Amino acid sequence: MKGQISIDYLAGALVFFGSIVLLVSNVMTVAPEFTASQKTDELQLEAWTISEVIMEDRGYWEKNTQSGEAWHENMDGLEIIGLKGERGLSREKVQALLDMEAEEIREVLRTDKKFNVDLREVIEIDTSQSFDRTDPSTIPDFITGPSYGPDTSSEVHYGTETLSGEEKYFLLMKDRDLGWYNNLSVSSSWDFSDSDTEFYNLSSDSYIPAGGGTYIAGAGNTEISEGRLLILERDIGSTGDFPRKSVEEVVSAERYGVMDGNVVEVSFRLWN
Repeated sequence: MKGQISIDYLAGALVFFGSIVLLVSNVMTVAPEFTASQKTDELQLEAWTISEVIMEDRGYWEKNTQSGEAWHENMDGLEIIGLKGERGLSREKVQALLDMEAEEIREVLRTDKKFNVDLREVIEIDTSQSFDRTDPSTIPDFITGPSYGPDTSSEVHYGTETLSGEEKYFLLMKDRDLGWYNNLSVSSSWDFSDSDTEFYNLSSDSYIPAGGGTYIAGAGNTEISEGRLLILERDIGSTGDFPRKSVEEVVSAERYGVMDGNVVEVSFRLWN
């Protein structure tokens, strides 16, 4: 009997201690993952908070007895970086941010993290008006000299937009073989016989120089927007730390605003 009790006791003890070892092992495995996840969440919260201030605040400067929101004109008294202007984002404040050194921005943001800010502008051009190039009576009198590719459909959409102070005129046409709006003519006037008129196939020539900048062009080809919308995107600029670390170690906050009537996408990235 004594021998039997000893064996039972030993077996129970082995099971108990084995469970303890397994539990400790699982905790040791999960703990680092939990800690890493917590750190990522904290970093994400900081990125979102900083981007909220930058996008939604007007900014602030203070020096001696003077203060105000025009921090871009009073950099030596800068307290808060904010891009808000009278109507949407201020282009002057955006440029002031892009001109700052990373260490200057980090000090104002009161963070010890590495960061990067990318700004991209999206311009939507109304090309809802159209004519039938095979029917001269539908072509507006002010549009002259356009040339069309052999695969261009009869319906032609047109529109105009000011890009960086320069007026540009657009003809958007459907490629019959592809079945979507893919052909684009760009000119400095409604006279498309001018020597500066350029023709683009958006499948291969998506980078378009216009108005002192280079844009990525795309056309509305959904059922609602087919031919009625020309979309131009361009990089406004970047600032911060370079190069960034690997994607796995970076958190980001994507924000959107309006500047001069155009959508601005702001990507704020933060990492240790």
